[in-house]
Amino acid sequence: MQAFLALWNSVAPEVQDEYEAWHSLEHVPERTALPGFVETWRYRALHDPLRYFTCYALDSLAALDTPGYRDVMAQPSPWSARMRPALRDFLRLPCTLRGAVGVSSASQLVVTVLDIAPENIAACASRISARALNHHVVCAHWGQLADMGAYPVAGLGNQASNALAQGAHRHVLMLQGVDPARLLEQAEQLRAELAPYSSTVIAPEAFGLLSHTRHDALDTATRLAPRMDLFAQFHPTGDTT
Repeated sequence: MQAFLALWNSVAPEVQDEYEAWHSLEHVPERTALPGFVETWRYRALHDPLRYFTCYALDSLAALDTPGYRDVMAQPSPWSARMRPALRDFLRLPCTLRGAVGVSSASQLVVTVLDIAPENIAACASRISARALNHHVVCAHWGQLADMGAYPVAGLGNQASNALAQGAHRHVLMLQGVDPARLLEQAEQLRAELAPYSSTVIAPEAFGLLSHTRHDALDTATRLAPRMDLFAQFHPTGDTT
């Protein structure tokens, strides 16, 4: 993994069950099967059951500019087209990986977003690495927001290009661990250590792992077929509007 795509969103409560089925069984596999995608993790916030975080591991940011990726964006499946208007608080941050510590992974995640000026990156990286050696932190990954231009998404209006998705010094920091309370505590302590060198854009949030999808487990020869069998379970009349 040399890059990653970090995504936050919430959903309307009345469509949460459908969202879970669509996102985990159609949408994420469709994306993860594309060239340049490595694997994907889906999480749900511990403090808000309607808030989600998704991390797509990428070979490079070029994965977000392939013909296949442009196709799924421009020609969404019927289910995707129907679900997009149900997404709220959408934030998309494509990042170049700047550092990683740890050889294992864990089910609990804390994510924070910081602004770090270039002259402070080394100081922050050393403190993140040191914190990741704490036994409450299994691994840490951090990356810098890439300037990839506007990202219009049909059905999301202006939510996809809000102020949080802008900033040359913006960094996403992800810590994994076993105990969510301890992990969040470590993240807050780390944020205090980084305060002289950074400013907080999104405070640390705790998430629990829902599902994990690997590129090498999918049929990647062609675009994955839409899961109309599952769609029909939520819309037996076949209405795609």
